[in-house]
Parts: sequence; C-alpha cells; structure tokens
Amino acid sequence: MTRAEARHRSDTLTVHSYRVCLDLREAEDTEQPLFDVTTQICLTCSVERTFLDLAGAGGVSVVLNGVDAPVAYDGDRLEITGLTPGGTDTLVVTARLPYSRTGEGLHRFVDPADGRTYLYTQFEPADAHRVYPCFDQPDLKAPISFEVSAPAAWTVISNQPEESAEERPDGARRHVFGATPPLSTYISAVVAGPYVRHSSEWTGADGSRIELGLVCRASLEPHLDDEELFTVTRQGLDFYHSQFGYPYPWGKYDQVFVPEYNLGAMENPGCVTFTESYLHRERATRAELAGRANTILHEMAHMWFGDLVTPAWFGDLWLKESFAEFMGAHASVEATRYTDAWTTFALGRKAWAYTADQLSTSHPIVADVPDLEAAKQNFDGVTYSKGAAVLKQLVHHVGLDAFMAGARSYFQDLAFSSATLDDLLRHLSAAGGRDLSGWARAWLRTTGPDLLIPEVLVDDGRITELTVIRDARSSSASRPATRPHTLDIGLYRLQGDALVRTELIGVDVNSPRTPVKAARGLPAPDLVLVNDEDLSYAKVRLDSTGTATALAHLSGLAEPLARALVWSMLWNAVRDAVLPVGDHLAAVAAHAGAETDPAILQVVLRSARQEVDQYLPARAVPAARAELAAAAWRGLDAAEPGSDVQLVWARHAALAGAGDPGSAGRLRGLLDGTTPVEGLEVGADLRWSLWQSLAGLGAADVDELDAELGRDRTKNGVAHHLHALVAMPGSAARQEMWRQLRTPGALSNEHVDAVLAGLASPLGRDELTTLNAGYFDDLDEVWENHSVEIAQRLVEGLFPTEDPAKSAASADSWLAGHHNAAPGLKRLIAEQRDLASRAATVRAFNAGR
Repeated sequence: MTRAEARHRSDTLTVHSYRVCLDLREAEDTEQPLFDVTTQICLTCSVERTFLDLAGAGGVSVVLNGVDAPVAYDGDRLEITGLTPGGTDTLVVTARLPYSRTGEGLHRFVDPADGRTYLYTQFEPADAHRVYPCFDQPDLKAPISFEVSAPAAWTVISNQPEESAEERPDGARRHVFGATPPLSTYISAVVAGPYVRHSSEWTGADGSRIELGLVCRASLEPHLDDEELFTVTRQGLDFYHSQFGYPYPWGKYDQVFVPEYNLGAMENPGCVTFTESYLHRERATRAELAGRANTILHEMAHMWFGDLVTPAWFGDLWLKESFAEFMGAHASVEATRYTDAWTTFALGRKAWAYTADQLSTSHPIVADVPDLEAAKQNFDGVTYSKGAAVLKQLVHHVGLDAFMAGARSYFQDLAFSSATLDDLLRHLSAAGGRDLSGWARAWLRTTGPDLLIPEVLVDDGRITELTVIRDARSSSASRPATRPHTLDIGLYRLQGDALVRTELIGVDVNSPRTPVKAARGLPAPDLVLVNDEDLSYAKVRLDSTGTATALAHLSGLAEPLARALVWSMLWNAVRDAVLPVGDHLAAVAAHAGAETDPAILQVVLRSARQEVDQYLPARAVPAARAELAAAAWRGLDAAEPGSDVQLVWARHAALAGAGDPGSAGRLRGLLDGTTPVEGLEVGADLRWSLWQSLAGLGAADVDELDAELGRDRTKNGVAHHLHALVAMPGSAARQEMWRQLRTPGALSNEHVDAVLAGLASPLGRDELTTLNAGYFDDLDEVWENHSVEIAQRLVEGLFPTEDPAKSAASADSWLAGHHNAAPGLKRLIAEQRDLASRAATVRAFNAGR
C-alpha cells in the first residue's frame, strides 16, 4: 500500500470497532496449515467503496449489513462495495489463513524439548492483515476485541484482560477479551499456547494498581528470573508515571518471551513480546542484564510514545522509535541500577547509527516513506539510534524539564489519536519557550553525520588556539548542512599512566570553524576529546597528538564513557581508512586486558574480529586470525576468575578460534574439561559456540555434534546443532541445507539464521563462494519467492564478501540493469554495495602496512 492510498482511505473512512474471532483449535496438528478467522468491523465511509487488507487468505466470504456480498479478492486486497456513504455499516468477513514460520503474522512453533505448540502474533509495520482482515495503517485506530477458541489447556493472552473463558462442546475453550481503547492494528496481539505465566502487581504513588505478568514457554520457566524482571518493570512504571503525567492507559501489563522472534521486542500494549534470548540459559553478565533492562524500558516508553499517540504514517517513525530509544537509556540511568546505559549507547548503538547514516540509502530521521515496503526498511540505525542521539542533544539544548513538560502536553492533547512532526514540535516549542522549527530542519530533515576535528595550536606548553573544525554535509543532497552542536570538550593530560581530564568546556558549534576561547592559555593537553559526555551526534576524529596518546594510553582513562567514546573514534577512523588496522589491533592487544566494563570489552573485541575478517588484505588474514585467537586465549587466562569480563573473553576466544586451526586443542579442552579455566562455567550456549568453531575447523564429527544435541534438545540446541553441521567443510549437511535455504518455506526464520551462520564459518568461505556463484542472477527470484523477512536475510547474508571490490562492481552492474526491480531489493543491494566498497577502500589502505 502506498502513502497516497493510505491518506485517501484515512480521509474517507472512520473505523468504529473490530471484533476478531480466531479459531486455533487445530493448531497442535502441524499437518493443518490453516486457521479460521471471522472479523466484524463497524465503520463509516464517505464513499461507496473501499478496500480491506487481507493477505494470503482462502475461503473468503463477506456479509455487509446482514446480506451476503460479492467477494472481489486478489490475495492481498478485499474490495468492498455497496457501503452507505456517511452512514454506519457492519461488515463481517470470514477467511482461512496460514500459520507462519517466518515470524510474521501468526507464528507457530513446536518446542523440541516437549513437543508442545506455541503461537504468537507479530504485526509491525503492517502484518495484522496476515491474521485478520482490517484497515492495516496506523492512523485508522479503533477499539479491537479478540475472541479466541483454543485447546483447553492453553494460556491465551491479548492486549486487554480476559473477560470470560468458557468450555466449548468439543472440549476446547473460548476466551473473550475486552475491547482496547482506540488502537492501531499493528500493535494488536494474541499469544496462545501452553505458556507459563508468573503474576505480580505494581502499585503507584496514588494507590493505582496494574496487574503484571511474565510469560514464557514451559520448558524455559527455569530461566525466567522473575524477581529481576519485575523489579525493572516496577521501576519503569514508577519513573514514567512521574515523568509523563499520564497514567498507564492499557489495563494490565504482560511481558511475553516468544520463540523464533525477528525482533528484540515489540510494544503491543498490555501484551509486550520479547525475544527469548533475554532469558539466559547460562550466567548473564551485568551488561546483558542492563541491555535487557534497556529493552524493557524502551518498550514501556512505547505505551505512551507510539501506542497512546501514534505516528500518522511511517515517515514519522521517529515519533515512537527515537523517543523510546532515548527513554530506554534515560530511564535506565534515572530509575534502575544500570546507570551506565549511555556508555553502552555511545559505543554500541551509535555505531549502528554511524554505519547506516553513511550509506547511500541513508534518509532523514523524518523520512520520505512512499509505501509499506520502504517503511519496513526504515526500522534502522537512523530511525532508532541517530534519532535517540539527536533527542539527547535536544534535551541538553532545551533542558530536561522543558522536554518532559512538552511530552506531557503532547500526551494530554493527542491521547489515542495520531500525530505528525508538527504536532510534537508545537508542544515542545511551547514548553521550552523557543521555536524548534530551525532545529528540526537542521537535524530531522538532513542526512549523514557531521565530522568534528580539533585543531590545537600550542606555544611554550600552552594553548594559543583551540578550534573545532566541522565538516557538515547532507549526504542525500551532497550539499553543506548547518547542523548546530551543543557539546562539551574535554582536555586530558597524562599523569603517570593515567589520562586525567583537567578541563571540561561547553561550546556551541555553529560554523565550519568554531574557536574555543575558554581554552586559550590553558596547559597543552595530551588528548582533546570533542563531544565529551556524548551530548551530540557526530563522528569525531582525534588530532594526531590525541590519536598517539589514545593508542598508547587509552586504558588510562578512568571514566567508562570516555573510554567508550575514544574506542568509537578509533573504530570510525579504521572504517574511514585513516587509522591502519594494525594500529587498532595493537591498541586492542594493549588495552583490552585492562578493560573492566564488560559492555565496552564485548564491543571492542567484536570490532577486532570484524576488522580482521573484512578490512585486511586477504594475504594478511590467516596470520591476523592466529594472533587474534592467541590474544583471546591470553585474555581469558588473565581475566579474573568468575568475572563478567572472563565470560566475555571466553565467548570471544570461542569465536576467534573458529578462524585459527591452532586453537582446536584449547577449544576441545574447554569442552571436555581437560584444560579448564578457573572460575569459568561453560554453559550450554558457550558449549555450542565451542562446537561450532571446532566443526568449522574440521575438528569435530557428526556423531559428536549429535551427542551434544542429545544433551540439549531444546530450541537453542537444535539451531546451534544446525549451525555446527553446516559449518563443517565439505559436509553433506552443508550441501543439503544450502538447497533448503533456497527453497521457500523449507526453513523457519531461526533456522535460516543458523544455516547462514554456518555457511559463513571462516574456513568454509571458499565452498560458500562456489555454492553462491549465481548470487546476482538469483536475486529477483529470491525476492519474489520468499517472505520479506526471509528474503532480506538471504540478500544480506549471502552477499559475496571474499573480494569486496569485485562484489561492489557486480552490485553496481546489477543495479544499472534492474531499474524496475523491487525498491526494497534495490535498497538492500545498494547498502551491501556501499559496505563492500568501504571494505575494498580500507583493504587497499592497509595493503602496504
């Protein structure tokens, strides 16, 4: 559906209510691919005809105002004629629809641990019409009530509390749920199966109460750490009620952990769904718990930003995703024990933003989204992380109190309706007493990150001039941009082994060259850190003195946020072909062992693996992999026994070992206990990582992998086992799973991921190159025959990377010859081309080093 069609439908149509009746009684029979749905819609239309969204249905019937109506259905749209212009009509549509294995629509999963069947819905951005006929666009809100018939032993959950449950004559149960407040279809939800639910309650300062639930598969209940999860949930509700001034409007608050999930989480009000990877089968690091808390608070913020007030169209996705991303970190710092959330954001999430924002397909935060295909691909680093970083700067610029006052006014004014950029700016401008239209033009309607570089002139040991040089261009228009930055500059001096901040200077950067007058006459620093405290969004480069200081003394920075920022600057310099890979790897070798923050360490070590595989000339890779693995084992041996840092090193060693035949002995020694590491618990998922690396090295056999699966016949175990089998060079499984990977519907979304991961094993890439020789010839077929979720995985996961310059040229050739290809496919190929071109440039830069 296009934006123009959605606007026309919105202009002519009011939806008063939906009542959706789902018949899931046969869901446990995996030979039965279909379920029945009957939807009653009450609406008013100003014209005689419109269309309903309905995907892949059979057995469709239509009754309009009690009379059978003709069925005009093309597999995606159901045309409705004979409406009463200006009057109220009642429409009843019955259909049969397929269960999903791709995480879209109504996903069905059979638990290998106990054979039980589980269902859940996932609709963002517009997949509700895979489950029930509807007007599937965000601004056509209406109360939605569900009625679900399901096996008697099942738990059934929806957005609202259950009103009644009665036994049917066949022994099944019919669950009836209350109507929601006005709701967009994409956040309606049903979860059904033998789920386990733990209950609790939140009590507000005013005595109000909200029922809380934590829900998961029965076989995962031992890993449901409900005390921690309920604690973070209550802290979030306390914080948002105090800040937003609008009580939680959705009744109960269930949080459901579901299998084979495509996302981290989804903000369905009253029925928030999360990936099961947040339920840890082995000891979780504090950083992992912090990341989960951030996601919980992100989704909770959506109850207001997105669910209560919804973007009218997907061009304003930032009205929900950027705000939720910002609020997740902000609430973590203000309301929970995870007070270092902005450190993790600076090094991890902003790297996602910088990468996405430098692609040729980058878009403004307020994007031009002409249709739903474009909408699906705008859930990216620009919308989430750049948007959140820009909001962080706005909060610093206008003040937190004014920002929250504007949010409170926005909620009060627009509750249960849809909004645009202008609506929010109106409320924020009124609260802050300043016109934000210029800020919005500069930050929300341009693309690309600014580059900020310090220029320091020194005489006789003192600063004579410190200037911030700003290279500001809008990459989409290739023209100068005028984005202002309100930021801090830190001046650091070496004191023994420590890098100590001696000055913190606030400055507004509004021009290509901004003199920092307050720095004149100060002692010459060893390191100038532009955007210290990470208050703005920009790529920052160190000057030559600062780079040399950072490479030699980075671990001398006491503050984790400062270390995170410097690591980010060095990594961006590597990707920009300014800093040699060897220098960065040397810094990792010198300083990673001293890193005490597991979140920082995890990102730094992941970057090291990435640059060895992607950014070094091919001839240098084997030796670099061997040294990376050796350094990983040294780091593991030196880490404090039982610490989070030790676990991060162990996981890194398992992954780095996949590219180093010399690591086979240590990998196996951790598995069989012959070379244990003091204090290290080798849990189920770490065991599989070790097996996968051994399999990729050709140092494990099928019987061993099958035996491990016998010990761990769980969802995770099955996927890990598949990964390991496919990783084995020359294996029959590799050939067979390649065939299944290319067969539509043969593999679930999670198993597609497992096969792609196995094919990408470092020592098996020559085989993959042979199998994948027809990649560009097959693109149109892949896009046409697979769902969007699976097709996107295949296009990205199989893009050839062994010779990035050749791949970039092939991509250019394909794009030049496929002007009429699907826009979403062209965007993915353009992005992969950009990444390959960057890799080729960086490899060439490092070729002589």
